[in-house]
Amino acid sequence: MNSEFEKARADELEAVEEAIDAMSDAPDLDSLWEQQRVIRDRLLNALSTLIDDEEHDDWMDRSNAATRRREREL
Repeated sequence: MNSEFEKARADELEAVEEAIDAMSDAPDLDSLWEQQRVIRDRLLNALSTLIDDEEHDDWMDRSNAATRRREREL
């Protein structure tokens, strides 16, 4: 793979990871669900050419787990 592709992939994955981490700071359920929607959209659209299905599922699982944790806290 070329370095441009790898950089784009790394940048996108870092952005998703940061977004998932930020879910723990959601002030309310509506904000939390909006953050989750943005992450899902990003995974479905921007990352579709950068990751395979298995990795996509792993990221979705991480997002869902973060959502459930924060829902319990709120």
